[in-house]
Amino acid sequence: MHQGAIGDLILSLPSLYSLREKYSEAHFEVMGYPYILSLIYKRFYADAIVSVDRAGVAALYNDDGCLNEELLRYLCQFKKAFIFGGNTQEVVIKNIKQIKGGPEVYPIKTFPGSTDMHVTDFQLSQLGMLGFDNQHIPPKVYLRTEDISQAQQLLHQQQVDMKNNPIVAVHTGSGSKDKNWPLKNYVSLLKSLYQKNRGTVLVVEGPAEKNTTADLSEALDGIAYITLQSLALPLLAAVLSRCDLFIGNDSGITHLAAALGVPTIALFGPTEPRVWGPRGSRVYIVRGDLDNGSGWKWASTDAVLKVALDLCNKS
Repeated sequence: MHQGAIGDLILSLPSLYSLREKYSEAHFEVMGYPYILSLIYKRFYADAIVSVDRAGVAALYNDDGCLNEELLRYLCQFKKAFIFGGNTQEVVIKNIKQIKGGPEVYPIKTFPGSTDMHVTDFQLSQLGMLGFDNQHIPPKVYLRTEDISQAQQLLHQQQVDMKNNPIVAVHTGSGSKDKNWPLKNYVSLLKSLYQKNRGTVLVVEGPAEKNTTADLSEALDGIAYITLQSLALPLLAAVLSRCDLFIGNDSGITHLAAALGVPTIALFGPTEPRVWGPRGSRVYIVRGDLDNGSGWKWASTDAVLKVALDLCNKS
């Protein structure tokens, strides 16, 4: 069971990988939100996904422990249940443990209580204490052939030159406005980057960014850009995998780009990158620090541009 958002799920992928490797012949089902779990459905991690919102599942959160027969039959199919979450899952854990003939339950706390351990390492350390292999590997998202084919078709329809010009994707939003690098900085960055490298800009837009993206698009007059509006996550992942560079805030989409192996610039502000930073060999976290060491400030456009140009030249 994993009910986290996109970034939360991706930070848990090394733990899911460890479990999948240990029980390579087992049937794996993951319960959570289908839109998010589509990233792992029949893409190595999950043979099936189940909506936590489906009828009957809500009984798992009842203190009385009264589960309906259908839910009991469903849960008794499984040998082991790994429950990712914090205090909100305590009732779920208690109810599943009380099922006669039910699965063995393994609670996994999702987030550390301090700022000195990364979320991924924190989860893997718990697996280690439970006797499981806790190899520290970066998150990885697997794509299916049809994902890549659909992405190529979409980019072809948009007349994107995938061979001769760089493709830069940006996501200006996140789960909180406080985590968003100023929009004017994105505009300045993209204009400078476009002047030096041309190419195509892909603007990722979800429901939360609709108004913000409209403002960005208006400011990008004269730049070749395409808006990727509310794509299914596997398709969005496949499109991002074709990019030469991704730039975004501390958001699930930034974690997604990093887990695809795309050169990724992650712009951090109030959140602590030592805990929440995306993992990967091609991840570059950019965050400004105050001179007196008392806190952080947003990185300047020039600082981000320097990193971006360096990455574009390497690709």
